[in-house]
Amino acid sequence: EASHANLKSKRNMKELRLPQGVETVSVFGRGKLYVPSDVKVIREWHGEKCKEFHFESPTPPEMEYKPKNCTIYIPKGSTTAYFAKFGETNKYIEE
Repeated sequence: EASHANLKSKRNMKELRLPQGVETVSVFGRGKLYVPSDVKVIREWHGEKCKEFHFESPTPPEMEYKPKNCTIYIPKGSTTAYFAKFGETNKYIEE
């Protein structure tokens, strides 16, 4: 069975790094969100103040709530996949 984590950041936390080895997460946070390539599903995302994502995987995870008006850092060559999944309201930056 895939591992699941519920993560919550403090109100003034500037970043939240999701753990390696977890495939499904529920995130309650603000600030920058770092998502390792192991994460396949983000079930809940309650972070209207989270405006910056850093994804390690060239394939975007499934997200219950799609990010809007966010800056999304992604691996080189993966803009098409993320754009198709999350839409045109975000700014995509390949790293």
